[in-house]
Amino acid sequence: MKHSTHQHILQICAQLEASALPISVGLVKAKSTSTLPLPAIIKSINAYKGGERASEPAKHTLKEQRSATEISTVPTDLDSLVKMVLQQQENITELQEQVIQLQKALQNASKTN
Repeated sequence: MKHSTHQHILQICAQLEASALPISVGLVKAKSTSTLPLPAIIKSINAYKGGERASEPAKHTLKEQRSATEISTVPTDLDSLVKMVLQQQENITELQEQVIQLQKALQNASKTN
């Protein structure tokens, strides 16, 4: 599980707790602005209930990142370009992990049918 995903879920748990709402898988999924894998949610909720807290603000969701990097705001300096490429590589890695999880779920579903 990616560190940023774990941190994001921990932050959602803190928000739920601050709102006096129960910390549950359903509420975490409802509060999240991005799709989160069920095992990651469960692991992070258990960690939160065990005392672990988010150490830094969670990174923006993929949708927020896309809107922040619209074509009209393409960076022209080298540092900004490098940061943008690194962020895109991280997004690609996250998407690849999601594809693998979906493929496994499909395989499991086809085996049960």
